[in-house]
Amino acid sequence: MIDFMEQRPALVAELLRLHVDDGTGHCAGCSWRQAAVPIHPCGIRWYAQCAEEALRCR
Repeated sequence: MIDFMEQRPALVAELLRLHVDDGTGHCAGCSWRQAAVPIHPCGIRWYAQCAEEALRCR
């Protein structure tokens, strides 16, 4: 997943922009998809952060 994201820096930036704490400790980017909103940081955010770090280390 991280390798996939590394090839798409714009996607990484967008995911990091959307998947933020909604002020209640939950993920704002995931809130519209399901009744049980994941705790922030969600899995998508975690992968995007790992990809962002890998891109910075290039």
